[in-house]
Amino acid sequence: MPDGSGTIATISYTIPWDQVNWTQPNQTLPLTMFNLNVAGQNFVFGSASYTSAPALLFTNGDIVGLTFGVNTPGTPYLSIAFANGIQTVRTAAGQFINTPAPVPQMPAPKQEVTLNLNPITTGKAYIIDLTFRNGNQTNNHITTISIEVAVGDTIDDIGNKLATEINKSNLFVAQYNGRALTLKPAMKGLGRTWAVLNYEIDTFNGVPDPTLTGPSVPFAALVDVTGNITP
Repeated sequence: MPDGSGTIATISYTIPWDQVNWTQPNQTLPLTMFNLNVAGQNFVFGSASYTSAPALLFTNGDIVGLTFGVNTPGTPYLSIAFANGIQTVRTAAGQFINTPAPVPQMPAPKQEVTLNLNPITTGKAYIIDLTFRNGNQTNNHITTISIEVAVGDTIDDIGNKLATEINKSNLFVAQYNGRALTLKPAMKGLGRTWAVLNYEIDTFNGVPDPTLTGPSVPFAALVDVTGNITP
């Protein structure tokens, strides 16, 4: 964040990923872990004199702006503020420098979903269907993957088959870690709804089969996943 005088300010903060809603066209989230460093001095939110609480602006899950205001005595500026795409530094009483505010860089989402494969039915031939959908929008289908489980397949075989098919979709990255699958979006903009993951077990004709068990997770913060296991 240079101002032309050679002074550079750096900003650090923690994104509250669990609060990001990828389906909202406009969302503002407050930042509690926020620090502004100017000329070797740290101005930490909660202890420094902030005139406007720091917050991130989102559009459909993408960071599009940052807002905050803080008094910065002892630096080349009296105060620094971000708002409406403009950064404003006050160099003296009644003297301001306004320049376009840089858009914060969008890091990759930190959350991952874990699909638990222990327990899972072995020693029986059946089909596992996993349907990925946007958890916040009804009937918004993302993709469905299917694998065939053979009688002789081990848990590792099933896990690796699921990971291979999920990765073929190019929408999610799946990795089998031994009795569990970790899932995350393959790229920004795909499958990024934070929601609960549910797993349902049904037979070919839709009647629940209590003898079959499959991938499950108590809570997920990535996508809704519903699945059918059919013999």
